[in-house]
Amino acid sequence: MIVSEDEIARFASDWIAETIRGERGTRDGDDVFADQFIDLTFRLPDVALAIALKIAELSDHPWVLENLGAGALETILHQKKEAVLPVYEAAGNRMASFREALDSVWPQGSEKQEHWLRFYALREELRLRPDGLA
Repeated sequence: MIVSEDEIARFASDWIAETIRGERGTRDGDDVFADQFIDLTFRLPDVALAIALKIAELSDHPWVLENLGAGALETILHQKKEAVLPVYEAAGNRMASFREALDSVWPQGSEKQEHWLRFYALREELRLRPDGLA
């Protein structure tokens, strides 16, 4: 299990490299880190969230951020609901890359659920602060 900051950083770097290879069509079809990351979002969402934050810190690559938002960040929001929104807000205030990743998050299930409505409001508020300042 991934627990240390070094392990989180190493996993994030490996996931980024695998994702970029996939965009370029040079991945060998074995999505080891993608599969492990999605598994973590369901089994250990707090660990997955730490990895997601590290990915946004390490990369501003558009394909990486799109995959981060549409994959892990979307699933973590679905799993943790409103509880994760303060973390998303803080990360969005600090990192333009995280704000960009949030643009690829879309509802799982009913978008009228409270956590989705609050997420949309938060995402819009963060868009109005492109410099990331509160």
